[in-house]
Amino acid sequence: MMTGKTIFGVIGAVVVPAFKYMYGAGDAVVSAMVALTFFIVMDWISGIRAAKQDYSYSSKYGIDGIFRTLFMLLLPAGGHLLDSMFGLPGILFGALTAGLLYHVIQSMVANSLRAGWGQ
Repeated sequence: MMTGKTIFGVIGAVVVPAFKYMYGAGDAVVSAMVALTFFIVMDWISGIRAAKQDYSYSSKYGIDGIFRTLFMLLLPAGGHLLDSMFGLPGILFGALTAGLLYHVIQSMVANSLRAGWGQ
């Protein structure tokens, strides 16, 4: 019988090396991905509230959003892999992450206004 400590140890042993391979190592990389994930979650929250406010919510749109979110989280990984391939110091990773952050924050603000939170 596996204990909770063992289960989390196994998960960590798999997730941490996979994260480092896909996104790279370092505090800046972790901070960038945490920030991107945070704002994606905030965008989802504001988007759900906005959709319920103007009655545009549908399960198909929600399912498409899951794939869109997965795609957005994988784009910086692609940037890191290209940086590694071309020997660049994280330029493509940084550019893709910054561009995604800009887009997600714009979407979050627009959703918040649609939800009526700007009043």
